[in-house]
Amino acid sequence: MVNPSALGVAFLVLLATTTMVDSSSSQRQPFQISHPALGTLLSDHAIKTVVGSYQPQTNLISLQSEALARPQWLSVQVPEGVTFRGTLAINGVVEQQVASEGIALDLRAVLAAGQTEVMLEGGYTPSQAGIIVAFDNPDTTVRQQVGQQGRVHYQIKFQVD
Repeated sequence: MVNPSALGVAFLVLLATTTMVDSSSSQRQPFQISHPALGTLLSDHAIKTVVGSYQPQTNLISLQSEALARPQWLSVQVPEGVTFRGTLAINGVVEQQVASEGIALDLRAVLAAGQTEVMLEGGYTPSQAGIIVAFDNPDTTVRQQVGQQGRVHYQIKFQVD
């Protein structure tokens, strides 16, 4: 099992962490790993693989071309006490390094008729925190906490008509 699917790993975790409970018994048995070797396999290999390969979070924002005459602010906000290092790429080209102080960019110069993809990727600690990505113009406001277990893989697709 070199590259397990998330569903397959979830099934194995469920299988490894549950025990048989007699349905006629009124006592509940605690959850425990039934097969220690399987539990070791999951913690050492599969969980690292799944955490490192989750699907990107994606958002689609539609804009009218006349809106591009006004500021189109994209900001990455990092909460106090969180350390972040990442990159912001536009149409596959890294445009900006992003650190713990965050950034704010006016996207007017890069948005054009058609589709523009903006990708934020990076890592942060502590892993239970999250990063805020916000897009704001006079007609639209989108604010989303992104990240999962210390990793950010967030894509915004801008469709300009």
